[in-house]
Amino acid sequence: MTVVARVVADASFLIALLNPAETHHGSAVAYLAQSNHHVAVHPVTLAEVLVGVVPAHQEESLLSDLESAGVSSAPPDVVDAAAMARARSTSGLKMPEAIVLATALAMSAGLATFDDRLRSAAQRQGVTLAV
Repeated sequence: MTVVARVVADASFLIALLNPAETHHGSAVAYLAQSNHHVAVHPVTLAEVLVGVVPAHQEESLLSDLESAGVSSAPPDVVDAAAMARARSTSGLKMPEAIVLATALAMSAGLATFDDRLRSAAQRQGVTLAV
């Protein structure tokens, strides 16, 4: 595992972290336990993960769980629309994943993801894979 100073996580990492039934749950938990690095999540990615708990009115509980695990929302303006559009255009990723890639690039951060397409695109852009 590569150690990086800052990490941006995508929805696949967060879902694995929060759901013990997910295949990569152990890897996500182990990464956070072994690192003391800031893990940031773009607000759009956070919203994507929250969609699953909204019907049960568990948004605040999920946000609290993430914060306790050392995961926080990146400032909404950490990456601009042009950078997100460039990431989408050059990577072939769908917009939610392109936003994660653009955020990692803007923050000069590593990437925590279990999404193979995002991993490949990140590597092509020189982003370090943390997980």
